[in-house]
Amino acid sequence: MSIWNKIFGKSDPLSAGRRALQQRRWADALCHGESIDRDTLAPELLEGLDNLLIEARDGLAELNLSEGQACLRAGNADRAGDHFSLAAGQAVSPELKERVAESLAELEKGIPEAPLAKKTNGGSCGTGCGSTCSPGGDDGEGDGDAPEDGLDAETRLELVLATYPPELADRYRSSGAALREVLLLVHQGAEDEALAALERVPSGERSDLFHFEQGALLARLGKSKQGVKALETALSLNPSNLLAFEALVGLLSAAGQFRLVEQRLEKALADGIEPGFCHARLAAIRSRKGDLDGALAHGQKALQSGHVESETVFLTATLLERRGDLDGAEELLQRLGGGGCGGGGGNPLLGEFWLRHNKNLDQALESFKGALRQEPDNPRWTMRIGQAYIGRGWVKEGVPLLQKALSSSDLPPELGEEGKALLATCGKGK
Repeated sequence: MSIWNKIFGKSDPLSAGRRALQQRRWADALCHGESIDRDTLAPELLEGLDNLLIEARDGLAELNLSEGQACLRAGNADRAGDHFSLAAGQAVSPELKERVAESLAELEKGIPEAPLAKKTNGGSCGTGCGSTCSPGGDDGEGDGDAPEDGLDAETRLELVLATYPPELADRYRSSGAALREVLLLVHQGAEDEALAALERVPSGERSDLFHFEQGALLARLGKSKQGVKALETALSLNPSNLLAFEALVGLLSAAGQFRLVEQRLEKALADGIEPGFCHARLAAIRSRKGDLDGALAHGQKALQSGHVESETVFLTATLLERRGDLDGAEELLQRLGGGGCGGGGGNPLLGEFWLRHNKNLDQALESFKGALRQEPDNPRWTMRIGQAYIGRGWVKEGVPLLQKALSSSDLPPELGEEGKALLATCGKGK
């Protein structure tokens, strides 16, 4: 098995999480990422999983920071503190951590008394009650009708829907109050409460959105079979519900039902449903089955449809390289940008391409140094720097780095074999 087949041998295990990130569904992305068993993931995908988790946690932290600041403006310091504390525990990037710390410092200084947000007529539950409201609250006076954070349910809902695609956000806004309550509970992480709240949604309001939320929630709670059934129901009511379709494909793939997934994708293509996504998933499945020509055809069609997931770009580039279309492969790898690794030589995947073909070694070297700054304990980048040094003729400097990388138990076996072969050509092999 080649390294590329190994990378894509499990039908893009990160794809569902990346789609959730693109749609700013931070909680879903985090749940998906945390559900992946790192021990079963190809070493080459671990960096992608780590980046997914970082972006999801930062996204949740941004959301809590925004809610906390809104609470602070409303004069509710206690709830602001709760949100800031959540954000502090979620934030990963240094800049975001600093902003959260500044907000916490502002809170500790104290704020002037300010009135809580005024209730709208009919009470806060009239526009979709969150977990801080009592279901079916009346219009009477008293603290029980006001959300604890000083924000009415409509404001809280808008904070959530700001992370959704516009068309989907509009559908949730026009849904019933009970379903909006479920949405708020899900985004607060109150999954058991959300599951109970689903039962309170009137039968006449159980649209495809209801069944999508139900299926996604059941899946997060580990009830995959029930989740699949709910998602199937959502799609029977609305075949164009793309979130339900993508979630179903993800669940079936996780269960290893690739034949059924393939049939689903082929039918969706025939019906004109989300061609970019379908071609991308079919490319991964064909690659896993060893049908590399079929994988390339689907990968190219996915990209032509505007699909830009990095896994699909990388797979298609790899297949083009295998076919000998080096210019096409290089052009695709350049689309991946810097990959968050810094340095002036492009992303490390492009750097590895250059290294394999003994070109642009100075730029490749810079990309590996940037990657090592981001992952100082990853022997892959130490080895790549050593290889680039040797490629430039700096054997004396490169061999010790290669030996250091080979001594690490974290170096994938196939990279170990590659490094040993190079050492042998330098007269340093055992």
